[in-house]
Amino acid sequence: MNSQKTPLFFIDRNDLVVGLHVALSEEEMSPIKARRLSDGAIIRVFNRKNDRFKARLNIESNRSFSIEIAEEEMDTNNTNPRFYLFQAMPKLKKMDDIIRMTTELGVSGIFPMITEHVVKRSDDDSYVKMKKRYDDIVIAAVRQSNLSYISKIHESLLTFKESLDFIDAHFENEQPLRILFFENETEHTLKQIMDEPTNSRDVVFLIGPEGGFSKREVDEALSRGFRIVNLKCDTLRTETAAAVVLSAMRYHLGML
Repeated sequence: MNSQKTPLFFIDRNDLVVGLHVALSEEEMSPIKARRLSDGAIIRVFNRKNDRFKARLNIESNRSFSIEIAEEEMDTNNTNPRFYLFQAMPKLKKMDDIIRMTTELGVSGIFPMITEHVVKRSDDDSYVKMKKRYDDIVIAAVRQSNLSYISKIHESLLTFKESLDFIDAHFENEQPLRILFFENETEHTLKQIMDEPTNSRDVVFLIGPEGGFSKREVDEALSRGFRIVNLKCDTLRTETAAAVVLSAMRYHLGML
């Protein structure tokens, strides 16, 4: 059977290995029941680490499903462009909406940032609690939309400079397209940048807070190889901007 046509389901276990028997929770059973699969059906599963496996479905009763992990799979989506969002922390719980929407749109990684114009600054202890909620939002989006990947939330809150240092250090081999969105940019639009020939497969993009990026931050990004872009549309809310940008890039690349 073509693995791309074999149904794929999320299993909230990070210890999946070949031969393991796993009893499924109600949340895990629900999408399987919706597909009306039979006992013994071969399915594909993945977890929070984006590990992928083929598994055999065992249906003991309508309220008791389990799977047996049969073999490990390679992630065939690794040839697609990947998008990494560095998002300045917004007010209140707007970050929840950003994470939900960008997860549904296929962002690979989300990196919350503290920038000069961020209003509320969080400490490391409060971020640990927020990250747990963010991870739960990602899982809820995966289940709700039947997604085939898990967006990763960065383990720590980064300053703007730490974000640029992280990009330099961790994306050195991939050489992704680097974009910072700045409302005062007068020359370059996203379409112009995306139309340019490039060897970059992946995209790293930075979205500012309600007050935007400072001129000093824009200049620092320029010195690190970022393209500065204006969306050329009415000013967007910070919780809307990332979803608009991600949708536009995916459409341009034929992914929508």
